Amino acid sequence: MNILLVFRGENLRFRNDTVKIYNNGSDWLDIRRCIPNNKVRIIESLRSAGNTVDIMFCTYESEHLTDFVNAYVPKYIHLFEHSKLYNAHHVSVSNTLNSILPVHTQYDRIILLRFDLLYKKNILDWPIWDKNGVIIPWKVESDEAYERRKWCNDHIIIIDSTYFPTFNSVFQNSFKNYNGVTSGIHFITDELYKNGTVPFYFMERIVWSGDSNSTDTSDPMKCNPYTINSLYPYAFSDLHLTYV
Repeated sequence: MNILLVFRGENLRFRNDTVKIYNNGSDWLDIRRCIPNNKVRIIESLRSAGNTVDIMFCTYESEHLTDFVNAYVPKYIHLFEHSKLYNAHHVSVSNTLNSILPVHTQYDRIILLRFDLLYKKNILDWPIWDKNGVIIPWKVESDEAYERRKWCNDHIIIIDSTYFPTFNSVFQNSFKNYNGVTSGIHFITDELYKNGTVPFYFMERIVWSGDSNSTDTSDPMKCNPYTINSLYPYAFSDLHLTYV
């Protein structure tokens, strides 16, 4: 399988006030610590199974960018300017999808990831390989709330290339009327549902709600089986994930 791995978003993350307290008040987080994990769990795992893997960066300039380039050796690099709009996250996704569009036919599957995630299991062990369409990790509210708002997680988005132009079109059309509360990438499954031509699936039927980023051992959301947002502190039992 020919796979395009797209690392999108910031490669140097800003901590909000809630998270600052865990790092002695530091505003910025060095997420280069995710590199060893990502290389083993994602890149090397895919290649060891005989897949051809190209890497694309859709990100911003920073003092750490060169380290990511040296580690991942991307075939494509698209650098964006930070948007000053309140919907900057969704501007970034829009730019990312448009950057992929010219090359999507060269690949069987496009996998959108972020720079700041640690993975608990190899990608080959994710329940995505028997599905065709768009795959998203999980809902982020209760089943009842999801039926009203269809709010979904955006850490990982897997798109089979056949469906990519329609996926991009669906997002771009919804983005034109972005209103912040019920639009954008967190509501893409709602847009796909209304479109009706792109099959979409969740990696897990379980709804992860609350602070699913925390890995404190007392936190029931630690059972999230796939990712840790490295912006947050990890529990002692998860420290090994930085160096798999």
